[in-house]
Amino acid sequence: MKKYILLLITVLVVGFTAFADGKIYKGNCRYSNKCLYTYRDGKVFRGNSHYISDVAYTFKSGKIYRGNSTYSSDLLSTYQGGHAYKKDLVYNSEVLWSYSTGRVYRGMSLYRNDCLLTITNDHVYLGDSSYASDILITYDGYIPIPVLVLCTLNSIYY
Repeated sequence: MKKYILLLITVLVVGFTAFADGKIYKGNCRYSNKCLYTYRDGKVFRGNSHYISDVAYTFKSGKIYRGNSTYSSDLLSTYQGGHAYKKDLVYNSEVLWSYSTGRVYRGMSLYRNDCLLTITNDHVYLGDSSYASDILITYDGYIPIPVLVLCTLNSIYY
């Protein structure tokens, strides 16, 4: 009986969190007016919006597409095995960035000097840092790593 109750609680918790929105905020805050992106059901919306016209990116099967599209002509990058590749080319020469142990590195490198971003404690930091002054974005909820990295890099210029 205890196993069934534990299983029911687990299913309910996982079920409710699967429908929760992931939010990305600029800097070290969680104010709704600083919300840059909302992630829901594989779609990245601008700001707090859920309107289909505000979809900036679509994430499906490890691929990121421009806007509300899954056409190959709108493909931006493919994420596979900890590496993000240009479009759908999965050659080592086409690696944009690599992810390993909470850090995003330039190209195929895993050297500390090539660290672009550090992802930890619901924050994304600039470079190999964890200082509050280096926080680029703060996020809530579940956001896939490729989406988080793309939105962070866009937030630098936002």
